[in-house]
Amino acid sequence: MWQVIREDWRDIFKRKTWYAGHTASLPTFRNGGPIYTLDALIPAFQRLEIEEIVISNCSELQNLDALKHLPLLKEIRLYDCAGLQNVDGLKALTSLRRLVLIDCTSLESVDSLHGIASLREMEIAGCTNLPPGSVSALETALPNTRIMGRASR
Repeated sequence: MWQVIREDWRDIFKRKTWYAGHTASLPTFRNGGPIYTLDALIPAFQRLEIEEIVISNCSELQNLDALKHLPLLKEIRLYDCAGLQNVDGLKALTSLRRLVLIDCTSLESVDSLHGIASLREMEIAGCTNLPPGSVSALETALPNTRIMGRASR
């Protein structure tokens, strides 16, 4: 069984991109429950020098704090991560060029993104818990970033 899992992980990381299609794609811990952060995956991501992460339909994922340990990340795409409450862990990513946040309905703030000078493109939509004006404030704080979409409340 472990050999199969090891082979599956090798396939996942071949292209320096990590995809998680839904919560079942994320590893589980001893109790068999879902994970709420990406902390356990960081050592593997660091060894493999992951540059892109795509996560969709992971409703239990609450934050991205662990990603601050991945300075080579260039692109993060999050779709339907209903439990995601903040993106504070991204503020340390000096290589991040593209960020997509679609239907992250519990996301409460994007203020921590204001200082990411490397960010060139951002798409945001369906993040209904963001306060009014959040996206406009990002546009002001990041004048060199093309920001598409609206949070829509």
